[in-house]
Amino acid sequence: MDNLAGNTANTSNPVDLRALPYRTRLVAEKIGLNATYILFKTFAHRTLYIPPTLLRSDLATKVGKEAATALIELWPNTSLTFPKVDRMFQQWRNYEIILDINDGELPIVEICIKYDLTRQRIDQIKKDHKRNQVASKATSNQNLTLDLLL
Repeated sequence: MDNLAGNTANTSNPVDLRALPYRTRLVAEKIGLNATYILFKTFAHRTLYIPPTLLRSDLATKVGKEAATALIELWPNTSLTFPKVDRMFQQWRNYEIILDINDGELPIVEICIKYDLTRQRIDQIKKDHKRNQVASKATSNQNLTLDLLL
């Protein structure tokens, strides 16, 4: 299982790590989103003991060395139950929906069928995306220079 990070999905999908559950975000910051997704999907609802060190432990053979090292740094000497990956998948799906909407090739009805969602849910995803873009622009356009009047 050393190749958990090797099974990558669409790496260009910009999932906002801040929106992920806290523990998921901590792992994703250390090993990357794709490896975190695969790790959590593989071990969803299972509990693994995280030893204090890799010495005399089979954790690295179970989850891969990079993931094992990250888990030990984050939660040494504890038992960790892995959550479902719904939140990561939901952000990924929403990004794909926005791409389909912006592409303009599929009518909304077809997008609803493709993602098995209601039109109301698609509209909410569009609204959330626009709100996030506005918030992102507002924070990215701030002038962060320090002007000292002497």
